[in-house]
Amino acid sequence: MDVTIKLFKYKNAGVREYWIVFPDDKGIIVYDFEKGFEPKMYSFNDKVPVGIWNGECEVDFKEIYSQIEFMYDLQ
Repeated sequence: MDVTIKLFKYKNAGVREYWIVFPDDKGIIVYDFEKGFEPKMYSFNDKVPVGIWNGECEVDFKEIYSQIEFMYDLQ
């Protein structure tokens, strides 16, 4: 649902940027609708630039993952 229905609803509603996080795959897909419809893919080892802030802000998924990594060991 997030990858299809919500994606198109958000795009049509004027959302400028849409991130989908895949915890099991440790991946992130970022759609920057202002620059087109091609997504960029990242992993939990990356710092992901926030496009709507011209990349001046980044989300460090490696840092976030280091704080929750123990949860993956419980599975």
